[in-house]
Amino acid sequence: NKDPKLSVGEKREDFWDYILMLQKEDWTIAQHGYQHVYETKNGGILGLHEFSEFAGLPYDVQFEKLRMGMEILRGHGINAKVFMAPGHTYDEATLQALVQLKIPYVTDGYSEVPYIRKGLYFLPCTISTPKEPKKFDTLCLHVNNMSDKEIEQLDLFLSEYEACVIDYLDIMHEDYFVPYKGRIRRQEKKK
Repeated sequence: NKDPKLSVGEKREDFWDYILMLQKEDWTIAQHGYQHVYETKNGGILGLHEFSEFAGLPYDVQFEKLRMGMEILRGHGINAKVFMAPGHTYDEATLQALVQLKIPYVTDGYSEVPYIRKGLYFLPCTISTPKEPKKFDTLCLHVNNMSDKEIEQLDLFLSEYEACVIDYLDIMHEDYFVPYKGRIRRQEKKK
């Protein structure tokens, strides 16, 4: 992380040991870019923001950033098979690099259903605050910006919907995913 907005609190000396412990406890660890530094003003496929660490950069640059991020994780024993782009911004070159690097799952997009696109499995990530769950969705939280009250509300939400919360990789089976077609393309272009 080289993003000064995310450099909050004291450095956790046991960070990598803690993440490795979570992985051993079957938590799903995702690769979230490389350095979380926005280099372009390109909103990518989703068009949610006008900044990106990846979208708009040449394929070889994106591939190398993703490869280096993967190597950092693997150097600490972390095997991330899921990707979520910083700022929800990625483009076709990002997807091509993910395929080449064998990172098969992407948690992002506006779709109402999980779908397969270009050999990648997409699980929607359409909410950033706890809401009644849809069939499948991921919840994107920035806990560094959350108040104690928001964390308490999240805890209550998770308690109320505990039966709906499943491990990310438990749904990563082809029978849950639909092909990328017109309806999903239209949903993906929402802004």
